[in-house]
Amino acid sequence: GSGTYIILEDESSVVDFLARAINQEKHTLSEIFQFRELLEPQIAGLAAQNATKEDISILQEILHSQKKELDNNAASKDLDQDFHRALAKATGNSVLLQVVALLDHIFLKSRHVYSQRPQRNRLSLNGHQEILKAVKNEDSKTARELMTDHLNAIRELVIPSNNPENS
Repeated sequence: GSGTYIILEDESSVVDFLARAINQEKHTLSEIFQFRELLEPQIAGLAAQNATKEDISILQEILHSQKKELDNNAASKDLDQDFHRALAKATGNSVLLQVVALLDHIFLKSRHVYSQRPQRNRLSLNGHQEILKAVKNEDSKTARELMTDHLNAIRELVIPSNNPENS
């Protein structure tokens, strides 16, 4: 009955375990962003070629809502996901839309509420506005480039250690 004692060696084991878990999460997030960077610029480019007026109207509505909800992290996360889904729908490619729907739960990790904050929400909105402008102008090349830039900017905000300047 003298209580429970924590031995220093055990404490350091717990700290090591937590550090490894955090590093694994960063690695997983990094892999998700790498995958998104392969797929989503192509989606943006294809959307610029194939988006209908209705698709553009839906994307504009999402951005209007996103602008109103900048301080609401949960709503911003959902609207971010809605924008990327609507962009995939705007490609007109049903197979691509199904693939994106299947991957949503994986992509959600890169949009997790804990990584949502007003700075990220504004960064997302700005990126989305630029991408939509290129889609409206039917500029496939610019839409791809802007999506790549957008994903890179979000990745650097969510996983700062990926930025070579911070290493």
